[in-house]
Amino acid sequence: MSWFRKKKIDRVAAEEWYNEGVAFGEQGRFDEAIECYDKALENDPNYAYALGNKGSALVEQGSYYEAIECCDRALDFWLRSGVS
Repeated sequence: MSWFRKKKIDRVAAEEWYNEGVAFGEQGRFDEAIECYDKALENDPNYAYALGNKGSALVEQGSYYEAIECCDRALDFWLRSGVS
């Protein structure tokens, strides 16, 4: 595959990983939740909800600077796309 091609976005896989991350987060298992959100973002890099939830999980772990980066990316996407 040429490096010029963009990676195909798989929204279904992204949503499945996101939902699994939510379940882990609700159980207080933030390491696993973050891993799931990362996998969701591998499938859809602009998945703003995964970015926001990853930011929340990072806050729970005390990783504030990384959390801010995630939330900034999510906010940037929402502002550019008009998502409310």
